[in-house]
Amino acid sequence: MTSWIEHHRLAEAAAEEAEAAHRAGGFEGARAAFARAGRHEEDAFRAVEPSKTRTLSVIGVSAVSLYSRAATPAHVTRLASDVLETPGLHGFAGRQIRDMLDGTPMRRPG
Repeated sequence: MTSWIEHHRLAEAAAEEAEAAHRAGGFEGARAAFARAGRHEEDAFRAVEPSKTRTLSVIGVSAVSLYSRAATPAHVTRLASDVLETPGLHGFAGRQIRDMLDGTPMRRPG
């Protein structure tokens, strides 16, 4: 079984590929890479131990964000619902996901 960190690293690599494609004007390639990154990050979210609520919260927000950047609304809505139902979800994660669902740009702490 693949660990959550291995899935997360795959997501990071795919997100970097997406950013590079976007900078080069390859918008469809960027969307595809963001979708792949979202799938890897969703796999990471599902592999995290339930007791690790902060990790679940951070990875959940990341996965929803990556699907959002891939412009895959069905994935965004489905995963956002799953993440928001996570026991022990930290407040910041719920706020950020609801902001994404509302179309509000994510706020950076500080």
